Amino acid sequence: MLSIVLFYQTGLYSESLLYLYYVVIGIYGYFLWRRSSHGDKPLSIRKIAKTTYLILILAGSLLTALLGYYFKTYADATVPYIDAGTTIFSFIASYLEANKYLDAWLFWIVVNIATLVLYLHLDLFVYSGLTFGYIVFSVVGFLQWRKKIGDNAYQDLPITSSS
Repeated sequence: MLSIVLFYQTGLYSESLLYLYYVVIGIYGYFLWRRSSHGDKPLSIRKIAKTTYLILILAGSLLTALLGYYFKTYADATVPYIDAGTTIFSFIASYLEANKYLDAWLFWIVVNIATLVLYLHLDLFVYSGLTFGYIVFSVVGFLQWRKKIGDNAYQDLPITSSS
């Protein structure tokens, strides 16, 4: 809640929305990952198809432009387009991670680097340090998940909700 208030006060309205989303996607991911304890097939680590990357990047870019435009036009957002971009692509990365897509970590690496630059620009040094840690965790997460699925890491699979 403190992060939501801080980001709102610094004009990072998209970041405020993002932190609300983190609560929802965290609960969603928790139940997906725990479903094996209820007799369902456990969720396995997967990879998305190259065409899906293109779709996610194009959709994310369009949504970034729309959200950025909204906050630039109708609010006093500090850096509306960068804020919107890190938020939209964080939504995408969170969804992919909750569904155990290896590619989530690649999105997180890029998003966290952009977020670090954003926070440094606004002198949010505590959050900059936290985000630097997230970059390290994203690289480690990617390497660990890739190791777990071995040779299957490079299969070109479509994005689906089944495992």
